[in-house]
Amino acid sequence: MKRGLVVWFMMVALSVMGTQAQVSVNKNELADSLTAFCAEYASVGKIKVTSVKVRDDSKAEIYATKQLSTIPFSDESVKALYECISNVLFGRPDGSVKIYCGDKDHEVSTLVSSFRKSSKGADKPFVVKKGQPLVENASAPYTVSAGLQGEHIALYGSHGIYFNQKQDAWLWQRAKLLTTVEDLYTTGYVMPFLTPMLENAGAVVIQPRERDTQLHEVIVDNTDARADGEWVNVTNGGWGPFGEVLLEGDNPFTMGGYCYKPCTAGGEGNSLTYTPMLPEAGEYAVYVSYKTVQNSSKKARYIVCHRGVETQFVVNQTMGSSMWVYLGTFDFSTESDLNYVRLLSEGPAGQVVTGDAVKFGGGWGCVARYTEPESIDNVPSGKEGGSKKRRRPTPNPSLKGGEELAAARDNATVSGFPRWIEGARYWMQYSGVPDSVYNYTESKNDYIDDYASRGQWANWLAGGSSANPKVEGQHIPLSLFLAFHTDAGNIKKDSIVGTLIIYTDFDGDKEHEYPGGASRQKARDYADYVQTQIVEDIRTQYAPEWTRRMLNNSSYSESRTPKIPAVLLELLSHQNFADMVYGLDPRFRFTVSRAIYKGMLRFLHEQYGTPYVVQPLPVKDFSAQLDDNNALLRWTAVSDSLESTAEPEYYIVYTRIDDGDWDNGWRVATDKQPAVETTIPVTPGKRYDFKVVAGNAGGISFPSEVLSVYKAKDEKGRVLIVNGFNRVGAPDMLMNDSLMAGFAPTSYPVAYKKDVIYIGAEYDFVREHPWTSDDDQGYGACYADKAKETEIGNTFDYPVMHGKVLQKLGYSFCSTAASAVDSAMLAKYETVDLIMGKQKETSLGVQKITKDFKTFTPNLQAALRTYSGNLICSGAYIGSDMRSKEDQVFTKEVLHYEYRTHHATHSGKVKWSSTHMPYSLVMDQNPAILPAENPDAIRPAGDGAKIVAKYDDSGLVAAVSYQDAAHRQIIVSFPLESLTSFEEVYSRAIMWLMK
Repeated sequence: MKRGLVVWFMMVALSVMGTQAQVSVNKNELADSLTAFCAEYASVGKIKVTSVKVRDDSKAEIYATKQLSTIPFSDESVKALYECISNVLFGRPDGSVKIYCGDKDHEVSTLVSSFRKSSKGADKPFVVKKGQPLVENASAPYTVSAGLQGEHIALYGSHGIYFNQKQDAWLWQRAKLLTTVEDLYTTGYVMPFLTPMLENAGAVVIQPRERDTQLHEVIVDNTDARADGEWVNVTNGGWGPFGEVLLEGDNPFTMGGYCYKPCTAGGEGNSLTYTPMLPEAGEYAVYVSYKTVQNSSKKARYIVCHRGVETQFVVNQTMGSSMWVYLGTFDFSTESDLNYVRLLSEGPAGQVVTGDAVKFGGGWGCVARYTEPESIDNVPSGKEGGSKKRRRPTPNPSLKGGEELAAARDNATVSGFPRWIEGARYWMQYSGVPDSVYNYTESKNDYIDDYASRGQWANWLAGGSSANPKVEGQHIPLSLFLAFHTDAGNIKKDSIVGTLIIYTDFDGDKEHEYPGGASRQKARDYADYVQTQIVEDIRTQYAPEWTRRMLNNSSYSESRTPKIPAVLLELLSHQNFADMVYGLDPRFRFTVSRAIYKGMLRFLHEQYGTPYVVQPLPVKDFSAQLDDNNALLRWTAVSDSLESTAEPEYYIVYTRIDDGDWDNGWRVATDKQPAVETTIPVTPGKRYDFKVVAGNAGGISFPSEVLSVYKAKDEKGRVLIVNGFNRVGAPDMLMNDSLMAGFAPTSYPVAYKKDVIYIGAEYDFVREHPWTSDDDQGYGACYADKAKETEIGNTFDYPVMHGKVLQKLGYSFCSTAASAVDSAMLAKYETVDLIMGKQKETSLGVQKITKDFKTFTPNLQAALRTYSGNLICSGAYIGSDMRSKEDQVFTKEVLHYEYRTHHATHSGKVKWSSTHMPYSLVMDQNPAILPAENPDAIRPAGDGAKIVAKYDDSGLVAAVSYQDAAHRQIIVSFPLESLTSFEEVYSRAIMWLMK
């Protein structure tokens, strides 16, 4: 029996007076008991008992406030609660007792989520007819059979910058705190982790905000595409150029035309080819658009050519008409003959393929806004009015034409931010969504429009499909909707605020069923799945004290409006230091995102009554070595301690050759042993890059790090590149006591690949400073000078960066993760290049993580002790992370240096003794070069060790060399990757080593 029930029994027993036929109950003591009972399951606050009705000696009804309804009931807990009450009231456990709670007086047994029921009921599941999905990667070398195949999920992270009518300014929707802002913070889950997980499981993810951080954008219209064969041009009903900005009511998908062609077998000779003139090489998202017409093809075939590699997609043109439809993100060069998108007209006779515009990249916001004379104040979600019938907004009089229109253009302003940072309202307008969907307030308040439009957007997407058949729309059968937010609130004693989740059991039309007939209580099941998975996984892996808050049935626009199961997640408090110590760490964000994905997966498979499989975790111990004219790849599978189904069944190896892009991968058969290897032929004179994913019936994992091999035609020597930099993490804590706490302004986060949440350093560390407004944030306040750019993190491909230089110098090389290194491997190579980057021990919340990111691990130390060849090693914390007595003996005896201090330079200028030229380290956060914000200083140790570089401002030692009769070493106390002149310095070092 739960402790809360025992307390309840004791307290209520004292309050019972009279005989069984004449019972009097103290409501306050009963309320205390129920509060204690609920505290065993979730933090929901105090419960009140509004009335108690005892009808005879065996029947009782108890009415309590809503808080009681917000815990995760199970059949067992309801039974135990009722038996306990019956025993107290009637002296036996089988009395007829009912407890009701909430505004609608839900009886508690009706609140048991489906997966907590001991036997499955006959309630109707939420199921949509999926059919051919909106987008399908036809080049993928795998299929998903027990994941999210064919599902369409509407998903987004929080708010985004918006235009404030009252202040005539573009503003954040939330306060800037603890190096981030909620408008971007939840993007740090959705963009790098959750969306790829869902897509790796087979789902199509649709978002109401731009998903590409690429600042350049190029759009190629059908009128600029090269047409092979006879295509019929239609002059209206498609995307068209609109100048510099979009004004009130403008829809770019009504400003131009499109073209179409009846399908033919083959179709290769009848195509549209879109060739972008890209201003800069790099990664660009690719979006396509088309017009749905009678007999539109369900399998329109697009070929994306990226650096000469072709990837094919099948797009269902019967849905998603006249909007941007995302295909994928690819690396493009600036050579036009290597980059294009081609639309084929192949297909069954009688069907039609249409072609409109193709968009490359994200770009900058172009929706211009201005102050409305009748603007209204911001209203929080849940208070804007839930059942307001939408109507097409009244056109703004200032847009009638002539001088008034010119004046409106003069006064309108764009945000000045990249499009991916803006709120949903503006992406919807840009992406062809009707203004009747996104203009909830008839242009009187963009803040309300932004959140109120998102549920309407989901209904518009699903309109005409089995998910929402009675409303006209885009015919996309959405299965789920997730609004990802974080809450405010600050607990000064470093307690966790924790996870709240919101659902609504009625919609904006007061309906309690979805259009297909399933009860909207399914939203509670969905919410319980997701919240339970999040809390359990966090408690298991990071924070046993993590707080589970309410499973809250409340009327918020984002959970109420959608005609499909929808939840609004408030994961944690972005204002609370104890929450954000975890929340700024990419490891935590990966775990949370995986938990959400698993919750969605389990909920949907319960609806279908089918078994599910969770996609595997990434592989480890990856190595790529040269074996004659072959690359020998080895790796080890990783089991998931939180999920038994997440075992790999196969692997996919992706290859990139020289300056091309990644191919579409090929499967590696395996006998499911943890250690796997395969051999790939290589051509001398070409560089090969590799990455590996694990796969099973549930989908594929995240990729491994990127390794590289190269065999020179006339080999000067052979180098092994060891990647010891696998760290990701939050900024260092500056302090943490009862008076002050925060994140060090001289310590930057190390993001997974790139950081989308960091906006600037924290500057207010005093806990007592109160929040007054979003402009006067008080404790935790931070700058926002980095908000318009992404910041580089650990890109997990630094062996490629080093390898390209070795390739130019004529040396063969191969590479490996440091975790795969042993003495036998090192002994094969005359020179080893050890990349340590920003590797160091790091903390995560209250737990000290010492094993994950140690610079020289015991295994690596053992291997290096026996190595007798040349060595170059660089890293920012190779001294400060080696503080134990044993570690210091190793660095002194084996690597011939000693630690001196940290924060060794402020200017970032380094002078090498061989040239006396100053080279520059990048010290600040930026999008392109790994920053070395506080590198170590070292000094030579022992005979043969010499100073080879110093920091110009402090005079402290930045690098030492060592030489004896057998070998040479160079040890650098900053990341070589942080040099603006990396290639020059690295080349000089290699040539000295190889003399």
